[in-house]
Amino acid sequence: MSMFKALQDKHVDLLSRIVDPPTEEFIAEVSNFILEVIEASSAIASPRDREQLRANLRYWATLVYDHTGAYPSTSLNPPTSEALDQSSK
Repeated sequence: MSMFKALQDKHVDLLSRIVDPPTEEFIAEVSNFILEVIEASSAIASPRDREQLRANLRYWATLVYDHTGAYPSTSLNPPTSEALDQSSK
């Protein structure tokens, strides 16, 4: 399974478990997911996949902000040269 697919699956899982208002545990899980996406983003070079990750991060960062008052960083790491090489194949 690709890194992008794994992150998308986690995104969908989180979406399926949203309750209003979200619990502190859920907000913490979302915050960890945001960090995981940012960390993994260096292994993803496809512009289309990276744009989807940005959209996912904006969604989750807004949820975190709405419930904590703090907007988390959502900047993706640049793709590594290895990731760029893989995407060009």
